[in-house]
This record gives sequence, C-alpha cells and structure tokens, in this order.
Amino acid sequence: MLGFVAALGAELATGDSIVRQLSEEPTLIGLTFVLFSAASLVPAFARRTKDSLGPFNASAELTNGRAAMIGEWARMAGQVPASACIPVLLLCVGPV
Repeated sequence: MLGFVAALGAELATGDSIVRQLSEEPTLIGLTFVLFSAASLVPAFARRTKDSLGPFNASAELTNGRAAMIGEWARMAGQVPASACIPVLLLCVGPV
C-alpha cells in the first residue's frame, strides 16, 4: 500500500508514468521495494495479539493490501501501449 501511494504521489507531482519512474531511478525504487518487503515480514516473526482498534484489524488490512496491489497493476496496465503487451503475452502464454 505504501508503494502504491508513493508511486501515485510521484506520478501526480511529476507527471511521469510508473514505467518512466522505474527507468529513471531503478536503484532507488528497487531499494524501496526491498525495504517495504522486509518490513512486511516483521509481523510474521513478531508475537501476535488479538487486539484491534476499530476498523483496523488483520482482515481489513489484508483486503486493503490486495485492493492496492490490484489497483497498482491496473494502473500500470493502462499506461502500457497495446503493442508492448504482445511480446509479454507471448512470454506468458507461449507460442500459439
């Protein structure tokens, strides 16, 4: 979710698409990805408590995280020209 907000904020501030952001700063974005991934593993090793604060519970966070991932992929898919999708589809599906 943080990555989604960061990418959207950068796109709104600069007008650059996510693909252009990745091409201009691959090291910084990669480092941010690694840090966010490491931070998401912390709860797996921490002691869990059943406390929840209003609407902030594990189920809501899971749903929000999945929605953010789907939204980010949909946003990126909308920025890729159709001609660029054909080689990717051939890699995923294989020769027809």
